[in-house]
Amino acid sequence: SRCHVMQPSHRVLLALVASFMVGLRSVACFSQGGLTTNLVAGKCSTGTLPRCGQHTVYKHANPLRCRSRLLFWQNLVCTEESGLERRGGKSLHVYAFVTMVGWGKNTLLNELSSLDATSCKEHFGSSIPPVILESDEIGKDKFWPVVEKTIKDGDDDLDHLILNKNFPPNSWKGTVKRLKRVCEEKQRNLCIHAIFPKSVGSERNAFSLFDCATCLYSVKNRQEHPNLSSSANNIPEVVSLFYKLYHVPGGRKEFLNNLRNNFTESVIEVDWIKSECMVSTSQDLDRKMEKLFWVTRKINRAKKENQNEIPDDLRSELDAVVVDIFDSQTNIQMFETCRLEPSRVLQSFLENLPRST
Repeated sequence: SRCHVMQPSHRVLLALVASFMVGLRSVACFSQGGLTTNLVAGKCSTGTLPRCGQHTVYKHANPLRCRSRLLFWQNLVCTEESGLERRGGKSLHVYAFVTMVGWGKNTLLNELSSLDATSCKEHFGSSIPPVILESDEIGKDKFWPVVEKTIKDGDDDLDHLILNKNFPPNSWKGTVKRLKRVCEEKQRNLCIHAIFPKSVGSERNAFSLFDCATCLYSVKNRQEHPNLSSSANNIPEVVSLFYKLYHVPGGRKEFLNNLRNNFTESVIEVDWIKSECMVSTSQDLDRKMEKLFWVTRKINRAKKENQNEIPDDLRSELDAVVVDIFDSQTNIQMFETCRLEPSRVLQSFLENLPRST
């Protein structure tokens, strides 16, 4: 997914070529049209950023602290075949996490926020820091209104917007629709980038059972979280539910095809598990995880029949399954040490950002 300002003659030539290349259809960028509607008066404040001086800070947003600018983003190309029609507006790059609960979005973004000016210049190429909108802090019902307001209130200085929220397949259509609509109002060219954790996957899921168990362990042991901390009693059900959202016949390869065809062709695959752990799980762990899914299915059926009440025997059975998954100090140590250091995860993300050729 690449976008740059082209001469009219070049656009005509690319349009003619693209019309014969249906198989290369891209959904990473979308046509921006229509007139700019009345914009909400800018409600932003100027915040002092310790590393880079002053920048516009949008309400509810956490800006990265970087100052310098590199122009390689202007070399990104989106042809009309991808549905993008240049209307003179700058591209807005929106980053969405196609991840499971407990993967580590906040950890990555905390690392990203510590980038110095030189690193920001190298990797993001903008003097204006990317804006981060965190769903857990804003609230589920207010998140999309805040996203839309941030884009509407922002001017051309808003180049990169990071949405700190999970975007499983059932959210893709609505996400594209919302972002496309508000970008059309602002006459901005939209480029979506999916942040997608690397995995060996499984025969019918984009992620492996080991990935799911690792995320479950992380959620069970995190101390502070607005919605799902270690004190929550529905952790296994939520983690299992999110894992099932990534089920697809054909496994990870087919999921990647669906992701590129139905959400965006710009997929940033990020390393997060150590290479020695990037293998198929043991049969014993596979069996325990499958049992977890089986029990959570029973619980979901029981909740429908009993107005969200979970029978005590099923709750006890679920607790026993989770204990069994992490049944030894060896297993606990494995889950505690299998993740890459946060700085390595950030490095992988930055290295796989789309760049000019």
